[in-house]
Amino acid sequence: MDRRLLEYSPILEIRDSAGDVAGAEEEEFMLAADLLDARDERALDQVLHRTFAAKGILGARVARSPMGPQLISELKRAIRQLMPVQRSTIVIGTQPAALALGLELEGLSPEDKEFAVARQLVRFAGEAARHAASCANARAAVRKAARSHAPGLLAQGQQGRWHRQGQCIVVLDC
Repeated sequence: MDRRLLEYSPILEIRDSAGDVAGAEEEEFMLAADLLDARDERALDQVLHRTFAAKGILGARVARSPMGPQLISELKRAIRQLMPVQRSTIVIGTQPAALALGLELEGLSPEDKEFAVARQLVRFAGEAARHAASCANARAAVRKAARSHAPGLLAQGQQGRWHRQGQCIVVLDC
Protein backbone atom coordinates (compact mmCIF):
# COMPACT_ATOMS: atom_id res chain seq x y z
CA MET A 1 0.00 0.00 0.00
CA ASP A 2 1.21 3.48 -0.84
CA ARG A 3 2.16 5.24 2.39
CA ARG A 4 1.81 8.73 0.83
CA LEU A 5 -1.96 8.29 0.59
CA LEU A 6 -2.24 7.46 4.28
CA GLU A 7 -0.20 10.51 5.28
CA TYR A 8 -2.16 12.96 3.15
CA SER A 9 -4.08 15.54 5.15
CA PRO A 10 -6.04 18.12 3.16
CA ILE A 11 -6.19 20.42 6.19
CA LEU A 12 -2.47 21.02 5.91
CA GLU A 13 -2.83 22.02 2.25
CA ILE A 14 -4.70 25.27 2.94
CA ARG A 15 -2.96 28.27 1.43
CA ASP A 16 -3.13 31.91 2.54
CA SER A 17 -4.97 32.96 -0.62
CA ALA A 18 -7.73 30.45 0.10
CA GLY A 19 -8.06 31.94 3.57
CA ASP A 20 -8.39 35.41 2.04
CA VAL A 21 -11.15 34.19 -0.25
CA ALA A 22 -12.96 32.51 2.64
CA GLY A 23 -12.59 35.66 4.76
CA ALA A 24 -13.94 37.88 1.98
CA GLU A 25 -16.89 35.55 1.46
CA GLU A 26 -17.60 35.49 5.19
CA GLU A 27 -17.51 39.28 5.27
CA GLU A 28 -19.87 39.38 2.30
CA PHE A 29 -22.26 37.07 4.16
CA MET A 30 -22.15 39.28 7.25
CA LEU A 31 -22.74 42.45 5.25
CA ALA A 32 -25.65 40.80 3.40
CA ALA A 33 -27.18 39.74 6.72
CA ASP A 34 -26.76 43.30 8.02
CA LEU A 35 -28.39 44.62 4.87
CA LEU A 36 -31.37 42.35 5.47
CA ASP A 37 -31.55 43.64 9.06
CA ALA A 38 -31.37 47.30 7.98
CA ARG A 39 -34.67 48.85 9.02
CA ASP A 40 -34.15 52.47 8.02
CA GLU A 41 -32.04 54.83 5.89
CA ARG A 42 -29.44 55.33 8.61
CA ALA A 43 -28.84 51.59 8.96
CA LEU A 44 -28.60 51.28 5.18
CA ASP A 45 -26.00 54.08 5.14
CA GLN A 46 -23.94 52.25 7.77
CA VAL A 47 -24.03 48.96 5.85
CA LEU A 48 -22.97 50.69 2.62
CA HIS A 49 -20.16 52.53 4.43
CA ARG A 50 -18.90 49.24 5.92
CA THR A 51 -19.14 47.63 2.46
CA PHE A 52 -16.81 50.30 1.09
CA ALA A 53 -14.38 49.79 3.97
CA ALA A 54 -14.43 46.02 3.33
CA LYS A 55 -12.91 46.65 -0.11
CA GLY A 56 -9.51 47.29 1.45
CA ILE A 57 -7.44 50.46 1.54
CA LEU A 58 -8.92 51.86 -1.67
CA GLY A 59 -12.48 51.35 -0.45
CA ALA A 60 -11.67 52.88 2.93
CA ARG A 61 -10.22 55.94 1.20
CA VAL A 62 -13.37 56.30 -0.89
CA ALA A 63 -15.53 55.99 2.23
CA ARG A 64 -13.60 58.82 3.94
CA SER A 65 -13.36 61.04 0.85
CA PRO A 66 -15.96 63.59 -0.28
CA MET A 67 -17.02 61.02 -2.88
CA GLY A 68 -18.15 58.63 -0.09
CA PRO A 69 -21.47 60.37 0.75
CA GLN A 70 -22.14 60.99 -2.94
CA LEU A 71 -21.55 57.32 -3.70
CA ILE A 72 -23.86 56.27 -0.87
CA SER A 73 -26.52 58.62 -2.22
CA GLU A 74 -26.23 57.22 -5.76
CA LEU A 75 -26.27 53.62 -4.53
CA LYS A 76 -29.33 54.31 -2.39
CA ARG A 77 -31.07 55.78 -5.42
CA ALA A 78 -30.32 52.60 -7.38
CA ILE A 79 -31.18 50.31 -4.47
CA ARG A 80 -34.50 52.08 -3.83
CA GLN A 81 -35.69 50.75 -7.17
CA LEU A 82 -35.14 47.26 -5.77
CA MET A 83 -35.82 47.77 -2.07
CA PRO A 84 -38.92 49.84 -1.41
CA VAL A 85 -39.16 51.57 1.95
CA GLN A 86 -42.49 50.73 3.57
CA ARG A 87 -43.37 52.40 6.86
CA SER A 88 -39.73 53.06 7.73
CA THR A 89 -38.77 49.46 6.98
CA ILE A 90 -36.63 48.46 4.02
CA VAL A 91 -38.10 45.47 2.18
CA ILE A 92 -36.17 43.43 -0.35
CA GLY A 93 -38.55 42.54 -3.14
CA THR A 94 -36.99 39.43 -4.59
CA GLN A 95 -38.59 39.06 -8.01
CA PRO A 96 -38.02 42.56 -9.45
CA ALA A 97 -34.68 42.78 -7.66
CA ALA A 98 -33.53 39.42 -8.99
CA LEU A 99 -34.36 40.45 -12.54
CA ALA A 100 -32.52 43.76 -12.20
CA LEU A 101 -29.52 42.09 -10.59
CA GLY A 102 -29.35 39.34 -13.19
CA LEU A 103 -30.01 36.54 -10.68
CA GLU A 104 -31.85 33.28 -11.28
CA LEU A 105 -33.58 32.33 -8.03
CA GLU A 106 -35.86 29.55 -9.24
CA GLY A 107 -36.28 26.79 -6.67
CA LEU A 108 -34.92 28.70 -3.68
CA SER A 109 -36.85 29.33 -0.50
CA PRO A 110 -38.05 32.91 0.09
CA GLU A 111 -35.34 33.43 2.73
CA ASP A 112 -32.62 32.16 0.40
CA LYS A 113 -33.91 34.42 -2.37
CA GLU A 114 -33.73 37.46 -0.10
CA PHE A 115 -30.23 36.52 1.00
CA ALA A 116 -29.05 36.02 -2.60
CA VAL A 117 -30.40 39.45 -3.53
CA ALA A 118 -28.72 41.02 -0.48
CA ARG A 119 -25.38 39.39 -1.37
CA GLN A 120 -25.58 40.70 -4.92
CA LEU A 121 -26.37 44.19 -3.60
CA VAL A 122 -23.29 43.99 -1.35
CA ARG A 123 -21.18 42.97 -4.36
CA PHE A 124 -22.70 45.82 -6.37
CA ALA A 125 -21.88 48.39 -3.67
CA GLY A 126 -18.36 47.04 -3.24
CA GLU A 127 -17.71 47.18 -6.97
CA ALA A 128 -19.01 50.76 -7.07
CA ALA A 129 -16.53 51.70 -4.32
CA ARG A 130 -13.74 50.06 -6.30
CA HIS A 131 -14.67 52.03 -9.43
CA ALA A 132 -15.10 55.32 -7.53
CA ALA A 133 -11.35 55.86 -7.37
CA SER A 134 -11.04 55.89 -11.15
CA CYS A 135 -14.31 57.60 -12.09
CA ALA A 136 -15.04 61.30 -12.36
CA ASN A 137 -18.15 61.14 -10.20
CA ALA A 138 -20.25 58.79 -8.08
CA ARG A 139 -22.92 58.27 -10.74
CA ALA A 140 -20.32 57.02 -13.22
CA ALA A 141 -18.91 54.61 -10.62
CA VAL A 142 -22.37 53.19 -9.90
CA ARG A 143 -23.13 52.81 -13.61
CA LYS A 144 -19.82 51.01 -14.16
CA ALA A 145 -20.53 48.64 -11.27
CA ALA A 146 -24.07 48.07 -12.54
CA ARG A 147 -22.74 46.70 -15.82
CA SER A 148 -21.52 43.57 -14.08
CA HIS A 149 -23.65 43.36 -10.92
CA ALA A 150 -27.00 44.99 -11.76
CA PRO A 151 -27.50 45.00 -15.52
CA GLY A 152 -31.26 45.43 -15.18
CA LEU A 153 -30.80 48.82 -13.55
CA LEU A 154 -29.03 50.12 -16.63
CA ALA A 155 -31.78 48.99 -18.95
CA GLN A 156 -34.43 50.95 -17.06
CA GLY A 157 -34.93 54.37 -18.58
CA GLN A 158 -32.02 54.04 -20.97
CA GLN A 159 -32.59 54.54 -24.65
CA GLY A 160 -30.12 53.27 -27.18
CA ARG A 161 -28.51 55.46 -29.78
CA TRP A 162 -27.46 54.25 -33.18
CA HIS A 163 -26.80 55.44 -36.70
CA ARG A 164 -26.53 53.82 -40.10
CA GLN A 165 -23.11 53.73 -41.74
CA GLY A 166 -23.46 52.31 -45.23
CA GLN A 167 -25.09 48.90 -44.89
CA CYS A 168 -24.15 48.62 -41.21
CA ILE A 169 -25.88 49.89 -38.08
CA VAL A 170 -23.46 51.32 -35.50
CA VAL A 171 -24.73 51.10 -31.91
CA LEU A 172 -23.35 53.81 -29.66
CA ASP A 173 -22.52 53.58 -25.93
CA CYS A 174 -22.76 49.84 -25.54
